[in-house]
Amino acid sequence: MSGRASAIPRSVYPLLGLLVLAGLWLWRGDGDLAGPRVIFDFPAESIEACTVRGPGGRTMLTREPGGWRLGGDKPDIADVDGIAHLMEGLTATLRTGAVAGDDWRTTSEDYGLDGGGIFEVRLTVGGSVSRLRIGAQNPASGLFYATGTGSDDLFMVGEDVVGALHALPNTVRATMLWPGFKRDDPDTVRLHFDGADTWDLAVRDGGGRWWLRATDDSRARTGRISDDYHARYADRRKTEAGVEWLRMRDREMAGLLSYLEDARVRDFLAPEFDAPDLGFAVRIAGSVAHEVVFGELETENRARAWRDGYVDGLVLPGVIPRECAGGLSEYLHTDLLDRGLAFADSFTLSRADMGLVRFVNTDRGWIISEPAQPADPDRMKLMAGDLVHFLDHVAIERVFDPAADDPLTPPRTTIQIWATGPGVPPRTVIRCGMHADTGVPVAWYSDDGRLVQVDRNLLITSQTILMAAVGQRR
Repeated sequence: MSGRASAIPRSVYPLLGLLVLAGLWLWRGDGDLAGPRVIFDFPAESIEACTVRGPGGRTMLTREPGGWRLGGDKPDIADVDGIAHLMEGLTATLRTGAVAGDDWRTTSEDYGLDGGGIFEVRLTVGGSVSRLRIGAQNPASGLFYATGTGSDDLFMVGEDVVGALHALPNTVRATMLWPGFKRDDPDTVRLHFDGADTWDLAVRDGGGRWWLRATDDSRARTGRISDDYHARYADRRKTEAGVEWLRMRDREMAGLLSYLEDARVRDFLAPEFDAPDLGFAVRIAGSVAHEVVFGELETENRARAWRDGYVDGLVLPGVIPRECAGGLSEYLHTDLLDRGLAFADSFTLSRADMGLVRFVNTDRGWIISEPAQPADPDRMKLMAGDLVHFLDHVAIERVFDPAADDPLTPPRTTIQIWATGPGVPPRTVIRCGMHADTGVPVAWYSDDGRLVQVDRNLLITSQTILMAAVGQRR
């Protein structure tokens, strides 16, 4: 099927139905002189409930304060726009006049209307229920026999309404994972990873930092770097009411919640797909509560998923499990910087033989305030954002015992960070260089003696920035 949008505006479809029904009336010759008319004589906005029974089961829509609830045989989160489109379509549905005498009920099976028919639609308005039954298709006209809505007549309706009913309930299921969800909403997140025996609890504090509740099960999965760090240093853990908490990577949690906020449903799974045994799953709590359980990747970009405990699955972007389901250790805070530079007011890079560069966080992004006239200002503007991203992602590769005295060999690069806000030290000093004892690149917090191994690119990138600022060449 072509992916190109139809050239016919949606507003024209009811007129096309009118033309089809008018043609049928003329073709009959003895049709109702009133001609085609709407079946339901009330506006879509007045509908309080809608129940549709058909080959695909029963779909129940109930208007509630602030939206709709989707129930029936396949309940799910309701799509407000999809429901509005359905209701507008139903109230715009046209019918012919009577197409058979009053005795048609004696042969109702000929019209597919013995029993409940192929479809039965019940619309509730002001406590009163209007009922429409739709039966077999007339092979000559392509229209469908129908009866109801307060009339004993046998009349006919167009293919468009039958097609809309056949498409239920998928057309009224939410096409965003969680409509209205915002990444800043939850203050509690539970994560479940493949192979884990329990859910991991993450809580956001008043300063926007995420903490993992440490349990015997979670400690077995936090990773070597995290274990080594917490064995030597206490700055990224705390104990409250006898419960120990470990700092998490705020950017990993922000990335996960951002993916969930933007997750658009790509498809709905067929009923034969059952939710898997628990693998990667996420539960959130805050102003609202939700859950999503991920199954297999259909392709690199399509992942099966089940939301909020509903039986019928859907397809979400594959990037979510690919980027977020790697394991608990990826969520533990094992980065060099205690807090991301988004929370900093300014920072400097300096080296005794190369000078100093100062970066300031403004509403226009990061700018260079010193030197006032860098040697290559255009290049420095581009490099500033890249440097911030790079520093935020420098990971600890090995943890050393604390060093009271400077353990570096010259040359030393110094990073100084100034920040304000809850849980953020006003000034942080990190000296970087080669470790005098082992010869590996390290970073040393001169204020408290923390010492960790880092990627050599930290030294190379810092040197490149300083050289660009002062105009030196290699």
